[in-house]
Amino acid sequence: MLIIKIIIDSVSYFISVYLSLIFYSVPFFIAIREINYILIIGGWLFYLLCIYNYHGYKNNIDFSQLRVITSLVNAAFFMLITSVLLLFFLKINIPNFITIESQILFAISLIIIPSFLRNLVFSIFPISFKKESVLLIGLGAMGKSFIDINLSSNKKRFNIIGIFDDKIKIGTDYREYKVIGKIKNLNEYIINNKIDRVIVAVREISSQKINFLQSVSSENDISLNFLPSIESFQNDPAKLNEHSGIPLISKNPGSQSFFYLLSKRLLDIIIVIICMFLTLPFWLLIGVIIKIDSPGPVLFKQKRIGQNGKSFLIFKFRSMFLDTPEYAHCPTTDTDPRITKVGRWLRKTSIDELPQLINIIKGEMSMVGPRPEMPFIVDNYNLIEKKRLLVKPGLTGLWQVSPYRDSEINHNLEYDFYYIQNQGFVLDFVILIMTVFFAIRGITH
Repeated sequence: MLIIKIIIDSVSYFISVYLSLIFYSVPFFIAIREINYILIIGGWLFYLLCIYNYHGYKNNIDFSQLRVITSLVNAAFFMLITSVLLLFFLKINIPNFITIESQILFAISLIIIPSFLRNLVFSIFPISFKKESVLLIGLGAMGKSFIDINLSSNKKRFNIIGIFDDKIKIGTDYREYKVIGKIKNLNEYIINNKIDRVIVAVREISSQKINFLQSVSSENDISLNFLPSIESFQNDPAKLNEHSGIPLISKNPGSQSFFYLLSKRLLDIIIVIICMFLTLPFWLLIGVIIKIDSPGPVLFKQKRIGQNGKSFLIFKFRSMFLDTPEYAHCPTTDTDPRITKVGRWLRKTSIDELPQLINIIKGEMSMVGPRPEMPFIVDNYNLIEKKRLLVKPGLTGLWQVSPYRDSEINHNLEYDFYYIQNQGFVLDFVILIMTVFFAIRGITH
């Protein structure tokens, strides 16, 4: 599998080189004779080393596609920046026939093509992962439902070794699985047995037990996940083959560098100014269309919960009828009778979210982050889910560009937790690019 990945990445690199040659200022066959093959080969080897450095050859199960994309984009950015610096400091002259256009095309190709080829090849020939040995915490309604879904899955990703539950008698069984201990005995069992992951299927769990599970996970270097709700995997059972629930946040999001936080804020302001300049003429037109379509205000304002539990008013173009209950669950399909005719198009293209540029300017939101949730849902968060409020909410995020964006936010918290744990320039860049892609697809369809 490693060899296949290296071959795909090498092909991607040389395709990028080939595309750049087309834009040289000399004919193609002359360019082939004139280029420095030592630099080309050296760049190729350095690129593969960059991918290795960013864990691009590591086999990941959870969020595997996203991890691959971010690793490859990170590697491309690092290689391009390092190459520019080396050429400058070593005073290596670039031949005159290598145009600015060819350099730009090489950079864009190296950022895009490797991710495209990797995903294309492995969508045709999927990677098969070994079944994980799992200990399940909790045999309540959520734990039983998890077992049912796992047994009904064709892939059966998880091999449940046993169940630990403090409230149920040891030896109690459900289907083919038994309660084999209490949570306090977990570490001893893991030391004596090969375990890949612990999955917690308990809705309400104390901070003491969370800390204990975290320490056991860290000491034994195994994955720890929390299932947010029964609905989170009952409605979309295929998710269990991609994710194992909410990943544990092992670092404080506040530990992000000052440079990243400041740069992200500056980029938010720059992007908002550009978007405002490009779209402001359409705001009046959209407002007129909304008014003609149905009675009521143009803008919809609603209380949402942001970073650290602070509430604020979010702005949207109104897409539902005026008599819709303000804090009802959000529509999950375009056929929801609460949505107006114009609202269907606004929601499909995500144009209804445009007024949130005001929230970003005010500092209540960012371009990328978890979606701000409604108060009545946040009120029911458990200790784990409350960690979703550690970062500033975003106009777009991983959930919005996921296959499950039509289901409710609180049933897909694993995306927000992945973002909180892995946020950075490259992940923000990938999410923004994917958001533009989905917006264009919504407009054209």
